[in-house]
Amino acid sequence: MACATLFEPIAIIGISCEFAGGIHMPIDLWQALEESRDLGSEIPVERTDLLSYCADTLNRDNGEFKRKLIRRGYFLPTSVLDTFDAERLEIMACATSFEPIAIIGMSCEFAGGIHMPIDLWQALEESRDLGSEIPVERTDLLSYCADMLNRDNSEFKRKLIRRGYFLPTSVLDTFDADYFNLSDGEAVTIDPCHRLLLMKFVHLIEDAGYTLEKMRGSRTSVHIGQFSNDHAMGSLRLKPEHRTRFLGPHILLYNASARLSYHFDLHGPNVSLDTACSSGLQAIHLGVQGLRAGEADMAVCGGINTIFTPEQLLNFSTIGAVAVDGRSRSFSIDANGYAKGIDKAATT
Repeated sequence: MACATLFEPIAIIGISCEFAGGIHMPIDLWQALEESRDLGSEIPVERTDLLSYCADTLNRDNGEFKRKLIRRGYFLPTSVLDTFDAERLEIMACATSFEPIAIIGMSCEFAGGIHMPIDLWQALEESRDLGSEIPVERTDLLSYCADMLNRDNSEFKRKLIRRGYFLPTSVLDTFDADYFNLSDGEAVTIDPCHRLLLMKFVHLIEDAGYTLEKMRGSRTSVHIGQFSNDHAMGSLRLKPEHRTRFLGPHILLYNASARLSYHFDLHGPNVSLDTACSSGLQAIHLGVQGLRAGEADMAVCGGINTIFTPEQLLNFSTIGAVAVDGRSRSFSIDANGYAKGIDKAATT
């Protein structure tokens, strides 16, 4: 395998050059090499800056410097250096850098019963608050918060969050393993984030008017931002007998994007990234760059975050980064942190 990849032939499909001695194309250079032609010359007469400098230096009484001063080299004509088609370059830059990017499909899953983009749009129009107290079914978080509040630490009590944006456990636990051709044993070890990504990818493609069959083999890139890795934290606390052979790969963040590309046979760049709160926006930024660079014909970009262990609440409560009342107030004088939540959004 190593030999097969290490010594695979590499094809040079294009060459351009510009050298002294009238060499404008590779064929010119080839002929000059065959003829052993000297491409050097005295300093060209049009290079008055260099000539006057040399003349001034030679007039000085420094024999050592005079001996070292070069009078010959390899110079491009000033006509080559001064020729610049700014208009053509500007047209090319516009064509590659500012071509409009069309969003042809969207899917999402947010707290407050937001299952589709239209739900989110309506909630925004109505200025609806999608947050809630910690759901009663999240006994792990509730018991943790109760334990923390019973401790004698008034500062920590003040910072401990009791409100956020939570998906129902029914959404997180619902997964059709057969549909995705996965065994029940494997499906249960997959990060719930990645299970949600698989399901929402199907919705995304349907919203874009494509079929999964049409997507297979396409030059589609996948860029997914994932902030938390709660699944790994929880898995490390499992007893050895509960750790299956599937667990190892399924707790790694690279699977956020890799699983989508592999499962749906997408042939394009694949990136999982974590840039904290900007992960989703960074994913879109990279996807757009890839489209404009010709790396892919289509890009799937998204972000996801989940809260499965109390540690995430603890860490962000301790540093005071999370709003105690569970509300984000961007640019407001009343802002006291941001609201934690479980969410997923993607665009094509």
